[in-house]
Amino acid sequence: MLMKFYKGSGSPTFFTTLPMLTTLLLTRDQFNHRMWKTPMELASEMGVSNIVTVEVMESEDDLIGIIILLAWIAVEIVRFAPNAFSSLASILSGTRNWIPRQGP
Repeated sequence: MLMKFYKGSGSPTFFTTLPMLTTLLLTRDQFNHRMWKTPMELASEMGVSNIVTVEVMESEDDLIGIIILLAWIAVEIVRFAPNAFSSLASILSGTRNWIPRQGP
């Protein structure tokens, strides 16, 4: 239900604090049963691929979490720094074609 307006492709990641994750995992229904037993069950219900705890977010009292599609960020970085990624691609290409020397 949380991701009902998400129209992209790929699975976003949910970033939150450990205390907030604990609060969410301890949530109970009207029959006093836990709603989610594991972080992965919660992630599945939220429509995200993973839940990552971030300690630095604990200073924000009214923040529950942030949902980010990491692949989208990588695409945006490539848009702003294409030379860095083309250099990285050429390094990776070179390592694939690397043939180790045989003996002295």
